[in-house]
This record gives sequence, structure tokens and C-alpha cells, in this order.
Amino acid sequence: FRDDKIVLAGGERTRGMPQNDMVSGLYAEVDENPREVYYFDPKSGTIQRFMELTEGRLGVAVAQLSDGRIFFIGGGIDTIPSARGCEPGSATFCQCNPGGVIPLCTDYVDCVDDVCQPRNFTRKDLATRSIEIYDTQTGNDKVLPQTSWLRHGRVGHAVAVLTGDRVLVVGGSSAARRSFQASEFELREGPKALDSVELWDPESQQFRILPPLAIAREGAVLADAGDAGLLLLGGFVPTENGGRPTALVERYVATSERFEAAGTLSVARVY
Repeated sequence: FRDDKIVLAGGERTRGMPQNDMVSGLYAEVDENPREVYYFDPKSGTIQRFMELTEGRLGVAVAQLSDGRIFFIGGGIDTIPSARGCEPGSATFCQCNPGGVIPLCTDYVDCVDDVCQPRNFTRKDLATRSIEIYDTQTGNDKVLPQTSWLRHGRVGHAVAVLTGDRVLVVGGSSAARRSFQASEFELREGPKALDSVELWDPESQQFRILPPLAIAREGAVLADAGDAGLLLLGGFVPTENGGRPTALVERYVATSERFEAAGTLSVARVY
């Protein structure tokens, strides 16, 4: 960032228990998305904690504007999913009917001979549209009103700050792919890669949709290549049998506000 500090935000904190329930084959609740945000100060060589997000985010994108404000954009939020046999049980978990099809349940009530015991399974990290801003000058933190949120929730997206504090948000996925089993991908909450592009307009305080990418991709990187412009490199592309990394390079053309093909990498890759 502009003060040479490196901001560390979002991610996943794993608890010390098995990732899978070997009896049922379902994921056990072993992780949480931490809210703490840190920065690394290269001058002192230390990591300092300086704020907390309103809610923990997996794969959140971070951008700093010229006035020092830090945007925390999108990311995966621990979310109570829906599935056949499940219904909301409280603000923190859902109840599932015994014997139902329950691949997405957070709390499963296992009943044998009228004796019921709850068993916990993971929530899904579904992408959020929300934008949170931290003001480095005042120390204030706030979530923008919904009218200023992304048009599409996304995780694993790429972000770049353009001239005039316009923020370009590219690609991503509707959910964190790693929290879904293969049999769950076709469910409503299943991760879907995005080809959409959005641009933050500081005057209207809103995002607007730009022309889409040539292909939907998540886990791509935006890089400033100087005279070559802003390049979108790599990423994960869904296929009929799963997915693959891509070698396609696209270049952002500021005059037309769209991406165009700009060659290929020697090796397909995803971060």
C-alpha cells in the first residue's frame, strides 16, 4: 500500500479436528473465517493487528484508494445453506429431518430409537456482495449501504485501482469451491465461475457492469504491465468434468472499458 505496509485480511482458520466425518462422508465443522485484519510493517519488521471486519471473509479482495481508505470487497461468508430436508432452526444453524438428503446441513439431528443427538457439519462459504471500508485517517470502519455493494457476489476475484479511484472487479466465483463435494456442485448454492466485470464509480458510489470476459474464470490475477496495460492472467475455468487452469491472457482497454484477448501464457496456471 501507499505507506509501504502490507495488509493481511480474510482467509480461513482451521480447528484441530478431522476435515471429514468418515462415517457419513460429510464434511465436519472444522473451520471459521477470522475477522481480524493485520498489517506487516517493513520498517519495524513486525505484524500488527489494527481492526476487525464486521464478518469474516474467505478470499476477500483488498484495495486502497488515494485518500488512504481500504476497501474490503466481496469474499466468501460462512452461510447456512438450503437443501431438501433442511429448514432454518436458529440464527446460527439449520435443523434437518432424520433420514433426509442432507449434504448441505450445518446441524444434523441423528435419531436412533427416539434418542437424538446433534452432529455438526460445515457451512458453505457463499460469496457476498458487501463492501466494507476502513478509513486509515480516522480509524473508522463501516459497511457501505446495499446500493453501493457489488452487483454480483464473488470470491476468488481480481481487483485493481484505476485512475480517479475507480475500482475494477473481475471474475471470481459464486462460492468457495473447496467447501463443496463433487455431488454438491449442481445444487443451488454450488460454485459457479463468473465472467462478469464491474467498475466502482466514486461519484455515484455504485458499481456498474462492464462487458464480460471472454471466459468465466476464478483465481485470476490483474497485473499492471506498463505500456502493455492492465493484464488478466491465468485462473481456474470450469469444464464439464470439473475444471482446469487457463493460459488465456486478456488486456483491459480503458477507452472502451472492456477486456480483449492479448495472447497466452507458456503454462496455464491458477493461484
